[in-house]
Amino acid sequence: MVDVRRDVDEFLARWVRMTELRDPERAADLFQRDPAPLVTFTDGQRAADWLDVRVRLGRDLQRAIVERLQVHDVEVRELTEDVVAATFVYDLTARDMWGISATVTRLASMTLVRTKDGFRIAAAHFSVPPA
Repeated sequence: MVDVRRDVDEFLARWVRMTELRDPERAADLFQRDPAPLVTFTDGQRAADWLDVRVRLGRDLQRAIVERLQVHDVEVRELTEDVVAATFVYDLTARDMWGISATVTRLASMTLVRTKDGFRIAAAHFSVPPA
């Protein structure tokens, strides 16, 4: 479990870097290239396919400048040797096009599949915590 937790922490660090870099091409590469991915964004909409994941990431990353993304309260559950469920909370500090900065807290859950290139996101759900 220690190795799995370390691998998940390394993957989440890559996810944070790709989000902060605002590079939709590299961020989309963290997702498994599935013809029908199960990815739901904070607006409640589900991605139609892998290209839609890439397009939505690009759109979301262009809306605001991510200044900082901090992951915490990570829970990891090994489902099989190559499949892991990770849930976590993250604080996103971003600046909009008018320069106004705000920090929001979000919840995330990811099903990660180990590939020859490391973990990829097979399913993801990003949401706003209940009030």
